[in-house]
Amino acid sequence: MKRIRYQTGEINEVIKEMEEDKIPCIDVVDDDEFKWTIIQLESKNIIKDTSIENNRNARDRLKEPEFEYRIAFKYKNLENNIMNNKIMFIDFYYEPIIEETYGSVYGD
Repeated sequence: MKRIRYQTGEINEVIKEMEEDKIPCIDVVDDDEFKWTIIQLESKNIIKDTSIENNRNARDRLKEPEFEYRIAFKYKNLENNIMNNKIMFIDFYYEPIIEETYGSVYGD
């Protein structure tokens, strides 16, 4: 099954999948965009679950070298919210770093 990799602006779609017990994937360019995504989730009352470590081995990194980690999230403790104890996950993928190429030592 091919997994959809969302962009950071598609937070509502990501949350919907999380609530349906799916593990959505998000592409981020760098740590700044990753932090921005976390802030966007917090604005929707979803916070990182710090009791669960980021899982760098959740995906096959040989097949998906851009996979960075799976992170656990939960809803803030909201009064009478049935989602309070639900643990949800997102797989984060970083864009590959393109290495600079250097000219040939032979002057080609």
